[in-house]
Amino acid sequence: FFKARRERADRPRRMPVPAHRAPIVMVAVDTTRLDDPRQPAIGRATAQVLSLSTEFRLVCVTVFAAREKHLEHLVRLRHWVDPLRMPAQRISLHAIESDDAAAALVEFARCNHVDLIVLGAPGPTDHAWGRSVASTVTANASCSVHVVRVSRVVEEMQRSVWV
Repeated sequence: FFKARRERADRPRRMPVPAHRAPIVMVAVDTTRLDDPRQPAIGRATAQVLSLSTEFRLVCVTVFAAREKHLEHLVRLRHWVDPLRMPAQRISLHAIESDDAAAALVEFARCNHVDLIVLGAPGPTDHAWGRSVASTVTANASCSVHVVRVSRVVEEMQRSVWV
């Protein structure tokens, strides 16, 4: 009994982090393309990051065009986050109306003191002459950015399942 008590006393006590200082992980979800093969990969990467600490808070963000319905995107975000099985008090969902997704994500992360942004890399068909959302966010974010890439083999396998 005394030996066990002494061993417990020797271990450093882990004090819970106050909510206002808990690390914030922001995941950018494209709710217009939930069937995209990158979505499961982004979900797995987010789950891996969140498994590192029970104190992380998760902020799920989607950016949509002005002509779309705000509530519809929040419902899609809720369905996207459900498999993560996180307590409701550690999750917040945000749908941002903007024509510039990258700028909206960077500004949201800055204003909310986000510690890590998780988002998907552009797919092979998403390359245009301009910069992708992922590269713009990576270049301009004031925090770390985790870009999730799906291999071409996995993309082709998932695409053949959907067809």
